[in-house]
This record gives sequence, C-alpha cells and structure tokens, in this order.
Amino acid sequence: REDAAFLTARAEALAMDAALAAGSVILPIANVTTAPTAIASRVVQAAVRKLEPELVLSAAQRKALLELCRGSDPGAHCDLPMGVSAQRVYDRLVFSRPGEVEVLPETELDFTGTRDIGPYTVSIDRAPRPENWTKSDGAEFYLAAGEPVTLRPRRTGDELKLPGRDGTKSVKKWMIERRIPEARRDLIPVLEQLGRCAAVWSIGIEAAAVPAPGQPCLHIIIKEKERKQTV
Repeated sequence: REDAAFLTARAEALAMDAALAAGSVILPIANVTTAPTAIASRVVQAAVRKLEPELVLSAAQRKALLELCRGSDPGAHCDLPMGVSAQRVYDRLVFSRPGEVEVLPETELDFTGTRDIGPYTVSIDRAPRPENWTKSDGAEFYLAAGEPVTLRPRRTGDELKLPGRDGTKSVKKWMIERRIPEARRDLIPVLEQLGRCAAVWSIGIEAAAVPAPGQPCLHIIIKEKERKQTV
C-alpha cells in the first residue's frame, strides 16, 4: 500500500503540469516518457481525469497511451471511452472531446472593461503605449486608437511579421512552429485592424501595427478563462 501511495503521489505531481486550455488538457510528453512505467501509467490517468473526472482507463488503454507517447509518430492518436480522444502533438499529449467543439465568436472590441468572449476573458482600456512595452508577451497588446479592432478566429490568408524577426509567415505556420495543437488553432484569437491581422494571441503583434511610444491606444489583455476542476 505504501508503494502504491508513493507511485500515485509521484504521478499526481507530474500530472500537475497538465494544463487546461480551450477545452483540452495538454500534458508534456516528457512527463510520461521519463517516468518508470508504473508511474507513467498513473500520470496519463491523472491527466485525463482533468478533462473527464469519471473516466477510469483500463490497463490496455494506459498501455496504448504510453506507446503513443514513446513511439516515433508525432501525430499519433487513439480514441478513449466517454467521447475522449488522445492525440500526440510533437512533444505534448492532448486530451480533448472532438464532439464538443468550443466556438470563438467574431466580436468587435468596441467596449471598455472586461467581457467573456468564447473561452477567453478580454479586458480593454484606453492608454498610451508605454515606453518599455516589450511587444513579445502574446497576451497583452497595444493597438492604435481610432480604428476599429475585431477579435476573430484565424482565416485563410492571415499573415504575421513579428517585431525584430525576418520575414512574414502565415498564421498557420506560426501556430505549427509554436506547436499549437491543430484542434485548438481555430480557438486562438486574432485581432484584426485596418483589414489585416494586427496581432495573434500567444504569438505576438504584427510589426507594422506596433504603435509609437506614448501614442493613444487600445490596451487589450486576453486571458483564458479558468476552468473548475473536479477532484
């Protein structure tokens, strides 16, 4: 019993790195592959329960997940009970429910204060751009005031050139580079201004959209809503 308690405690510690994000649970693959099998099998169980607390994996299902994590296919997936799917996305294991897709509604950001938009909380105020704003946070943006800003999902043709980086890439390529799971990409907020992609949450701001220090701006902060977890 003491051994089992130790293994479970160690697994739960590793599973704490499993993050809830836009309807999915994302676990670093290394938390599974670097652990002994007795712990690793408990890690995947603890992680999937963050998405579906009632789901108890069989020994065969745990083994399949360990093989998925340790295999050579960076896009391998398997279906689990209760409508849950597990997919490897490079160095991450993503648990989701494909049949329960969240929606990011297109919304004009014509308000001040805080509102919930899809799986995010968006806060807006008017402020001059600070001199020391780093432009690299990916969650806080300053966009020039005076032109409407729309929050929306990505679209075909969206492109982005980050400040200080050479070349323009499609938003799709940025998402692949940042290893954003394919199932989540349509839930990543894009900020559109002047008919172009001005910023993308978790990636950054378009170089041409960066306002001058002190310029009047819309100050926009986007955060994922916290989700209640059942213990």
